[in-house]
Amino acid sequence: LEWRSLMAAWQQCAEGQAHFVMITGEAGAGKTRLAQEFMRWVGRQGHTVIHTRAYAGEEGLAYAPIIEWLRSEPLRAALMRLEPVWQSELARLAPDLLSAHTEFYLPDAHGERWQRQRLFTALMRAFLAVEQPLALVVDDLQWCDQETLEWLHHLLHSAPEASLLVLGTVRLGEIDGEHPLSALLLHLRSAGQVTEIDLAPLNESETAELAAHVAEHPLAAALVDRLYQVSEGNPLFITESVR
Repeated sequence: LEWRSLMAAWQQCAEGQAHFVMITGEAGAGKTRLAQEFMRWVGRQGHTVIHTRAYAGEEGLAYAPIIEWLRSEPLRAALMRLEPVWQSELARLAPDLLSAHTEFYLPDAHGERWQRQRLFTALMRAFLAVEQPLALVVDDLQWCDQETLEWLHHLLHSAPEASLLVLGTVRLGEIDGEHPLSALLLHLRSAGQVTEIDLAPLNESETAELAAHVAEHPLAAALVDRLYQVSEGNPLFITESVR
């Protein structure tokens, strides 16, 4: 079911409908594993997939995941194709990538809001210059900074016909109504641009199947029952216990 939901979202992307996928679940539920399988599948189809991760304690570092995306090979190539005025804007985020290739422009005599709009536009031009369909993946979105989330909203809202899919993994227990991700989801739900996949704990039958796969042979029923009771169906706990 989860894989079918991912494939349906990717099909929308391939047809020119920018989309956001959020995979939720507790720690060890398999969010990253599902995202990795999806990335491998996209790569095998010959499409571009770029991955990054947000880290606890980095919520105050503006644009950290975006800067990591910019350092990827597809984005580095796209940056070189931009007009100098847009390169100059992006050099403020990643001077090591662009400072040797562009002439800096002095900021316009406008306020901070205007400068932010120019930066958002420059970033959008760079990402949309990458060959599409394009998948952008960010792990642990609950630790993502507000500026990155606001830019993702801008991107999906301003380029709804792009062949673009943004996928994020999230521990829902670590966000609340005040988290900037909540505002992003509210807007995307309203626009019909989001697919939400919740990875619930495994049941006893699924626990037995996963345990047998890891062990490479079926486990005794009593052992499976004990494993299920102790793990509460958490895939990571099951996997590590069997190993």
